[in-house]
Parts: sequence; C-alpha cells; structure tokens
Amino acid sequence: MENLIKIIEYINPAQLLAIAVMLWFFYNRLDKKIDSTNHRIDIVEQKLTEKIEKVYSELNEKIEKVHSELNEKIEKVHSELNEKIEKVYSELNEKIDKVQSELNEKIDKKIDKLNDLLSQRIDNLYGFMLNLFQAKRNYDINNEKAA
Repeated sequence: MENLIKIIEYINPAQLLAIAVMLWFFYNRLDKKIDSTNHRIDIVEQKLTEKIEKVYSELNEKIEKVHSELNEKIEKVHSELNEKIEKVYSELNEKIDKVQSELNEKIDKKIDKLNDLLSQRIDNLYGFMLNLFQAKRNYDINNEKAA
C-alpha cells in the first residue's frame, strides 16, 4: 500500500484524472466496438441462418417434387405394365380358346369318322353273319332234303 501512496504522490491528480479519463474513453470505445462487432455478427448469423433455412426449404421442396414426380412415373409405368400384362393374358386366353376349339373340332371329326367306320364294320359283320346264317339254313335244308 505504501508503494501505491508513493506512486500517487509522484503523480499529479490532474494526470491521474487524465489517465482515468483516457482509460474510461478507451474502455468505452472498446466496449462500443465489441457491442458493434457482436451486433454485426448477430446480423450476419441471422442472415446466414435465414439463407440456410431458405436453401434447406427449397431443397426439401425440390426433393418432394422429384419424389412425387418419380412416384407418378412409377405409377404410370406400373399401370402400363398391368395393362400390357392384361392384354397379353387376354390374347393368350383367346389363342388357347381358339386352339382348344380347333382341337375339339378335329377330335369330334375324328370321333365321327371312327364312329362311321365302326358302324360300317358292324353293318358288314351283321351282313356277314346274315349270309352265314342263310348259308347254314340252306345247308340244313339241303341236308334234310337229301336225307
């Protein structure tokens, strides 16, 4: 404390007041500059945050737009594929029905032809049996006359 008193004795109160005013002035200016710099930093930070949010929002909108466009395209391709599958399916069913009906017609014709041949063979067999019976009857009649 003695040293402080000695320093104060050597320094004139006017000089001490001048030093105090200079320090107050320097501190005031420094404080104002710090406040001003902090204010500018806050403004820049706010602007950057707004820009980042805007870019983020635009990016999300673009992503949603692309997502919806892709979904629409996928749905369109899906429906087109379903239509083509249904078309191919119906065409195949038509062809299968046509081939089946043609086969049924051919089978029916073959069966009719075989029935006709079988009927003809049966008629021939009946005719042959009738001739045999007549021949046996004639033979029996001839044997009775001869006996």
